[in-house]
Amino acid sequence: MILEAIFIQLRRGRPTKFFASIVLSFYGDRFIKRPTMADLPKEAGEEVNQRIIDTWFNVQEDRLPPKRLPNWEVGQLKASQIRDVEQHQVARAVVLNTAILCTMLAALGGMVSKLQPWWEKRQAAAVAEEAREYALKREDLKKEWAAEIAGYSAQKCLDEVSDLRKRTSPERRDRYAALESGCAQHREAIAGIARTWSLDDCADFGIEANKVMADGGQATWVDRVLFQDVCFPKYGDALQARVK
Repeated sequence: MILEAIFIQLRRGRPTKFFASIVLSFYGDRFIKRPTMADLPKEAGEEVNQRIIDTWFNVQEDRLPPKRLPNWEVGQLKASQIRDVEQHQVARAVVLNTAILCTMLAALGGMVSKLQPWWEKRQAAAVAEEAREYALKREDLKKEWAAEIAGYSAQKCLDEVSDLRKRTSPERRDRYAALESGCAQHREAIAGIARTWSLDDCADFGIEANKVMADGGQATWVDRVLFQDVCFPKYGDALQARVK
């Protein structure tokens, strides 16, 4: 068998246990199964038959007992007959199953290649439909946001803008612009919040911002106020080393 040819010289710490026997036994127990006592001649004796069963999938060098067993040849004769029949069946099954599997994989690959353009077209249509729906309500939303943002505190502006580092849709970009305009009056108050921060606070905020930007996000005007105006001038190299 192929595995016998490949692994015949690879041992696993014991001079009488070839690595090929371990591999063959693992797959054999799961896909072929060992014979039972009923399949082997009673004349060979239980000890001989048990040895044959235990070493059924081993390479030939591992099937021989450490010392000769009475009636070993009797059991081995029947075992060889069974093994000859099974090996032909397994060989045919391997060829057939491999052909079926290759056919299925080829069919699946063809299906995927056909589905990909359809899926991309569907995704593009969904994005276009979403854009059309947003365009219809855009002006109303901008008015709602302006009224809502007018009541925001400096901390609320900081939180809302920080959540918009990923501006991947027209709606998120418009809301970011509305926050930049509506929260402009709180810029100094936002800087005042940062002045109360410790080095750890600035570092934690910077690390989180870097994670989002590394994943395709963009810096916000709040990030610039916090870092350029307060955190970096205050903590300098110590902060730079923490947020690298």
